[in-house]
Amino acid sequence: MNIDRTKKVVGVDLGGTTFTVGVMDFEGNVLSRLDTDTPVEDGPNAVMNKIVEYIDMAIVKAGLTGKDILGVGLGAPGILDVDKGINIFSPNLKWHNVDMVSPIKNRFNVPVFIENDVRVAALGERRFGAGKGKKYMIFIALGTGIGSGIIINGELFRGSIGGGGEIGHMVIDSNGPKCNCGNYGCFEALAAGPSMVARAEKAIKSGLETKIFELADRDISKITPALIYKAAKMGDKVALDVFRETSYYLGLGLVTLTTVFNPECIIVGGGIAKSWDILMPPAIQMVKTRSFPGSRDVVEIIPAELGDSAGMIGACVLVMEKLEKGISAS
Repeated sequence: MNIDRTKKVVGVDLGGTTFTVGVMDFEGNVLSRLDTDTPVEDGPNAVMNKIVEYIDMAIVKAGLTGKDILGVGLGAPGILDVDKGINIFSPNLKWHNVDMVSPIKNRFNVPVFIENDVRVAALGERRFGAGKGKKYMIFIALGTGIGSGIIINGELFRGSIGGGGEIGHMVIDSNGPKCNCGNYGCFEALAAGPSMVARAEKAIKSGLETKIFELADRDISKITPALIYKAAKMGDKVALDVFRETSYYLGLGLVTLTTVFNPECIIVGGGIAKSWDILMPPAIQMVKTRSFPGSRDVVEIIPAELGDSAGMIGACVLVMEKLEKGISAS
């Protein structure tokens, strides 16, 4: 398909608290970016209307008009029907069967594509970030949960019904804590941010002295992974123990992914990855010693490069790649 590469694309990274809209060219230059609150409590129509408004504003900020835009991509949390452009269910947004495409298409009359937010972040890292040139890669977002985008032979892996890549719900320890999904011992129940906080809280309630409690103003509800990291950097034993246990379970998950998918690289991003210097070395060492021979020798485990722009950039990449393949939008 012949594409006018002098034109631009728009990407939207939609979250339950905030969303980001950006305009990019095909070389990966971000021409404008806007961030704002997501009015979740006002309902889906209010959210979609605000997205349309901010797309308009981002286009103007880039010095462009609607005629300069080739398409719009949206990365959103939840279970999506990407062919019909519907967000089937998103707990973060409190959405059920929301049409995400029509309001944007009706306003701008361009192709509109949607995809899961972590998957589009993987597309962004693969084209313009840490995964450039990689045909087999996994992007992992470590935060409140653990999500992934998996690239196999250059293509985004979605699974038979679009549920592929839900690595946060691999069972790592069948006797582990209950996960939000209802199962026990899931990867994210053992290695995501809330599990770190739960370990710190348990230590404090057992009477152990720790700088974590001091940094939280002796208010257990204020404990965050960032505070635990700060305490660990100060040499606090409880904080270091929290990281040691979290790294262990993170390593187990990475071992499984390395052995099953044999990727060239695993790119790790998200808020928890900011503690890379303490969290990741033990996990990487586990991959190098416990993954299947061969796979462990080729895999690189590296930090993400695009930061909080990954979702927006990835949503732009979603448009680029769909148009390059001649795929029509919803």
